[in-house]
Amino acid sequence: MHQLPIDLQAGIIIDVEASTVSKSAEVAATQKMMERVEDRFNLWPERFAGDTNYGSAEMLGWLVEEKQITPHVPVIDKSDGKPELFGRSDFTWQAEEDRYVCPAGKLLLRNRYKSKNPGGVTKDNTIIYRASKRDCDQCALKPVCCPKGPGRKIARSIHEDAGDLLDSLYG
Repeated sequence: MHQLPIDLQAGIIIDVEASTVSKSAEVAATQKMMERVEDRFNLWPERFAGDTNYGSAEMLGWLVEEKQITPHVPVIDKSDGKPELFGRSDFTWQAEEDRYVCPAGKLLLRNRYKSKNPGGVTKDNTIIYRASKRDCDQCALKPVCCPKGPGRKIARSIHEDAGDLLDSLYG
């Protein structure tokens, strides 16, 4: 696979980077090219367009948070899981309170239990939000929410705010 940053005003290809056909390789090649073009020519894009290969939380976080580039890519979201169960989209994210609210109105909080991860961030760069076992045990919605577990949990990427920004712009 070849990645090609193009200066649309000048109509020229500024760089090229070959990669294997895999999402992670394509993302790494794109980041490498963009940084190389910035170093060599002092150029960086205001916008970035790509397909779903570039819609990961990590890539969106890099574009938005580190490079201040507006992405125009579909966001990858595999968080809704099985159709017969509540997915993450059934929960309300409350950014200012740093929590989720379940369909029954109960709270999912970070750091509800002791964690060995600094700041509650896992090695996968996610934060785990958990409902209280007591709340879930008493809930009539448990069979369609967390039938096999003691309580509901949701993993949120530390870069997810970049995806939320896209949802608010284009959603």
